[in-house]
Amino acid sequence: MDNPFIYTSFASGKHFICRQHDSDVLAGLIDGGGNAYFTDGARTGKTSVIRQALYTLRVRGRNTRTVEVPLLNARSAEDLCRKVGGALFRAVASTPDEYAALVREHLAGTVFTFDNEYYSATGEPVKVCSAPQRGDLEAILNLPRRITASGEKTIVIFDEFQNVMLADEAEDILPAFENVLRTARAEGAKNFSFIFTGSSANSMKDIFEVHKRFWGLADRIALSEPQEKEVIDHIIRGFLAGGKVIDRELARRIFRNFKGNLWYINHFCAICDSLARGYVTEAILADSLFRLISIHEPTFTSTVNGLTTFQTSLLKAVAEGHTKFSSAEVINRYGLNSSANVKRLKDALCKKEIITFSNPATGEGASIIDPLFEFWLKKYYFEILH
Repeated sequence: MDNPFIYTSFASGKHFICRQHDSDVLAGLIDGGGNAYFTDGARTGKTSVIRQALYTLRVRGRNTRTVEVPLLNARSAEDLCRKVGGALFRAVASTPDEYAALVREHLAGTVFTFDNEYYSATGEPVKVCSAPQRGDLEAILNLPRRITASGEKTIVIFDEFQNVMLADEAEDILPAFENVLRTARAEGAKNFSFIFTGSSANSMKDIFEVHKRFWGLADRIALSEPQEKEVIDHIIRGFLAGGKVIDRELARRIFRNFKGNLWYINHFCAICDSLARGYVTEAILADSLFRLISIHEPTFTSTVNGLTTFQTSLLKAVAEGHTKFSSAEVINRYGLNSSANVKRLKDALCKKEIITFSNPATGEGASIIDPLFEFWLKKYYFEILH
């Protein structure tokens, strides 16, 4: 029997819930030649929404090609160019001769070449001969537009896009992206779309919303908050598929404990499903929560051990629901010293991707990003929950 609770890969088909509107918005944007970005953090459902949108386009009969460019370990303009060029060329060709022809046709006059010996050693169809300049970056980023035939559409997904900011050449990379998209829009080119996504919510917000890069060139896809009833029904159906029963109130408790985070809900329910033999009881929920926390506790412990005393104090203020961190009451209660220190602490916790703000520019709407980490902090570290 298929596992009804999917958490090891993206959700699709009957397992894709709560985000159909988001998927339709993305599909419509891509279909019209637009570009998109996400600012939601890790394990929030971005990949599922993207995959559902691509499926929708295929159902509509659109001739699309999807190219994924993982930037997890991209730390330079050279890394970026090699990954983009390699992913795109591998999507349309497969032999050394074909790669060589593509480089000659589309990258002539740049620092890129095809080298048989390099290809044999690395499997990479694009060799970067010297440090890429702005024109070289734009040539690589223009490849989707140039290699896409009439009637086709190439969709390029840049995963972990925030890592381009780690490159020394970041101030060349971002304008190169923007210029390529701006030129394509001005010339009415709609045969390719870029999707920017990443696991670091604050870094993505910093690029797209604080510094307003790609302004008017890419639209944000804001993930909808999962609806309680729909998720509860999903939980109940999932257990019923395996011949098990859970009380609706217990399902509601699962939803609320994880603040509607579908990845954690599915992971938790998969553990419950493996333990239950008929009824999913409170004892099974407690055992499953202990097991889930045990998986993540080393990471949580490492995170808090890497914080200063001031940083943990501000984190406790966030966990206890405070919002006016620079008020005299909060500063005195949590020993934060001064409003200037509060700003430094907020910046540090955001950089560590521990807390986020719904409005980064004003610092409003503070929350802890990871709901399980928040639960662990409240119950085991700060001992707020009993």
